Amino acid sequence: MQETCPTNCESNAKQTQKRNIEINADLDADLLNSKYTFKENEFRLNQLVLSWDGWVAMPDENMDMDIKFGAKKTEFKNILSLVPAVYAKEFDGLKTAGKLALDGYAKGKMTDTELPAFGLELLVENAMFQYPDLPSSVDNININVNVSNPGGSEDNTVIDISKFHIELANNPIDIHLVLKTPISDPQIDCGIDGEIDLEKLKDVVPLEEGEEMSGMIKSDIVINGRMSTIEEERYEEFKALGNLSIENLSYKSADLPQGVLIQKAMMVFSPAFVDLTAFDCKLGNSDFHANGKIENFIPFALTDSATLIGTYMLTSGLLDLNEFMEEEVEDEDEVAEETVAEEDTVPFTVIEVPAGIDFTLSSSFTKILYDNM
Repeated sequence: MQETCPTNCESNAKQTQKRNIEINADLDADLLNSKYTFKENEFRLNQLVLSWDGWVAMPDENMDMDIKFGAKKTEFKNILSLVPAVYAKEFDGLKTAGKLALDGYAKGKMTDTELPAFGLELLVENAMFQYPDLPSSVDNININVNVSNPGGSEDNTVIDISKFHIELANNPIDIHLVLKTPISDPQIDCGIDGEIDLEKLKDVVPLEEGEEMSGMIKSDIVINGRMSTIEEERYEEFKALGNLSIENLSYKSADLPQGVLIQKAMMVFSPAFVDLTAFDCKLGNSDFHANGKIENFIPFALTDSATLIGTYMLTSGLLDLNEFMEEEVEDEDEVAEETVAEEDTVPFTVIEVPAGIDFTLSSSFTKILYDNM
């Protein structure tokens, strides 16, 4: 028995977040054999439009499939619409260039113990974008992502980001990642090399009213090796080297009018730990200084069973809590409104620390200001 089941679904929910989803599906349904064949189908998320082809069958508790999908529109602007921070601000007037290729497939049986073969490839070439009222652009965007699995185990999955290059107002950033055998013994080869002058960001990305930022962030990190060498403490066989530094990072906003200034922060990476060698920060009148180490960060990032261990020393010459206290409300109507709001507020609860974190923090504060104490 053959039936044609057209389905049209459009949802513009949560317009405040500017998400737009539309699904047009035309299926042939073989109900006797529980087989459903895609005919003319289209899935749209914001401006990214994908087409689907193939079939899905569920003759028993398992599922069999042969599906292909790909991007119907090949302009870079289509995939850029998936970035919330970009899509939410003046997206229609955004100037873009560059090409997009996106396709994938899934073929074979899916059971409780095995996966079908699947793959996904994303290619972005020579792309750029620029906001209409800003002087600089984000240039030379080149991305190549490949995810593949020949079928069977999740452990056969290979994630390969061979290229991720972007230039923010002439600030270059390069990232690469290859991850193999992610379940049994994750083998990772990744790196990030780049610098960002935050003062130049305002020339490429619109800031909220009252936002100000400046400072320099630099990163040069390389990680290469197998998880088993870390677990067996054969650190000489695992490469994890590099630095992440922040200098004179200043930020203000309407919600943080007193501003924060990170004068210096330096993190040094090694296979065994991440060493925070310096952290000097001012938050309004308050100052903070910290140093310490995080151990076991690679197993924690790649597995669900590892515990992240940290030991830090925090000191401060002055902690001015008055800067963060709300001013007293004198107007009776405002007091009444606040009282109602407090009654509707969810009761305070204990803040739960996520599992797998074991931090020791030693603190020393020379002077603390709280109200008139």
